[in-house]
Amino acid sequence: MASEQLRSIEFDAPPRTPRRIAGRSSSHDVQFYESDAYLAEAVSDYLARGLIDGQRCIVIATQRHRLAFSKALRNRGVDVVRARGAERLLLLDARKTLASIMDGQSANEAKFRRVIAPLFERTGGRSSRIPVRAYGEMVNLLWQDGNRTGAIALESLWNDLGAVCDLELLCGYAMTNFGSANDAREFEAICAQHAHVAPTESYSRGDKIGRLLEITRLQQRARALENEVVRREMLERQLREAIEEQERSLDAERAARAEAEVANRAKNQFLAVMSHELRTPLNAIAGHTQLLDLGLHGPITDAQRDALDRIDRSQRHLLSLVNDVLNLAHIESGRAEFLFEHLEVAPLIHSIVAMIEPLLATAQLECRVVERVPDHDMAPRAIWADREKVQQILLNLLTNAIKFTPAGGRITIDATCACATDLACIEVRDTGVGIPAEKIDAVFEPFVQLATKFSSRQDGIGLGLTISRQFARGMHGDLVVASDAAEGACFRLTLPLAQPPA
Repeated sequence: MASEQLRSIEFDAPPRTPRRIAGRSSSHDVQFYESDAYLAEAVSDYLARGLIDGQRCIVIATQRHRLAFSKALRNRGVDVVRARGAERLLLLDARKTLASIMDGQSANEAKFRRVIAPLFERTGGRSSRIPVRAYGEMVNLLWQDGNRTGAIALESLWNDLGAVCDLELLCGYAMTNFGSANDAREFEAICAQHAHVAPTESYSRGDKIGRLLEITRLQQRARALENEVVRREMLERQLREAIEEQERSLDAERAARAEAEVANRAKNQFLAVMSHELRTPLNAIAGHTQLLDLGLHGPITDAQRDALDRIDRSQRHLLSLVNDVLNLAHIESGRAEFLFEHLEVAPLIHSIVAMIEPLLATAQLECRVVERVPDHDMAPRAIWADREKVQQILLNLLTNAIKFTPAGGRITIDATCACATDLACIEVRDTGVGIPAEKIDAVFEPFVQLATKFSSRQDGIGLGLTISRQFARGMHGDLVVASDAAEGACFRLTLPLAQPPA
């Protein structure tokens, strides 16, 4: 019957009053589909019924779908060429039409009305009571492009157009666009934009049992999507809370760090001021002690001279401690100054050994200096460093070795200039008690002292190694330690070689 009606369409004759839509307002429906074949069947049936009822039909689809719809209409007996020639069937490209109404990610309302509205106002003299029947998939293209917000907004523009134009609109959506839990709310929003939702072929083609199964499947899918949305909302909330907690922790950490930096600056300033204040009276004590020792205030007895010698030693020891504190304050505040120069390694080491010979003799220790011959005569034998600070480092290392080495032991100074690394390496090894493995990492920390059974008291305040390492690094070198409880300790100082003259 439908085929006979389609074949009897006279496209040039006045249209008949439509049976389905007389007295109805504009409508906006949606067709979901799983395959293009089903879409072609559903849309061609939709268009054919409109042509039978005398409606003008507009198709806004992709080229592939337009060809499929035309073929399906011809199979139904519709003369597509005549229908298009009589302006009863208008086929438009969806992608090009969509581009003409978009501003960025959103459809421009003014462009939409300028481009789309005239399509429904040109009735060719026909009665204005006959709505134009249209199929569109511009919204589906936006959805496929990932522009969900733009798609829903465009559906709303179609609804606004239906309020001023007589139209029947069917939108097509592929179900493959709704495979994620994130699509649940947008899916609901799309359905809410339409007066009627046409199910996919899985439902439309099934028998009663098949339809019930399809409904059950869709219900289960909807519940699964809802549960997934709830789960994701919970995860997002937990993530936000974790981020907020992390931000609070970072803020607290930054505040604590800033407070610590302020306290550290105050400490360094205090140490620097106190060190200067202490050095002034200590220097005065040294000066007056020398005057008394020279007899400028009258003759002194041997007992008085011995007392003056004790005062002088204590003054020099206390001044050394104050200097250590001042050096640490300068280092931590970044105010340590270095006077770089070419220093011959061998003479420097021998001059320092000469300075500690009395200590070596008193402790009954042997000191041996080993000089490694460079690769060739032109190889550098000098370092680029600050003389005073290198001397202080080596004196600290040697006095420590003397302190922790029992009588009869040996201290070895091994100096090597390695051209391959552009570094000079000076090792100070002893045959003392060594450093316990659990304290290796702590020896360079400030105010750390290691106990020794060879001395009843600990000289210093535990800053020597801390300052020595900082001085080494300030001269672009380093100071490290290796130790074996059975073989003593080995401190390795590395400093950059001086470049040979051109």
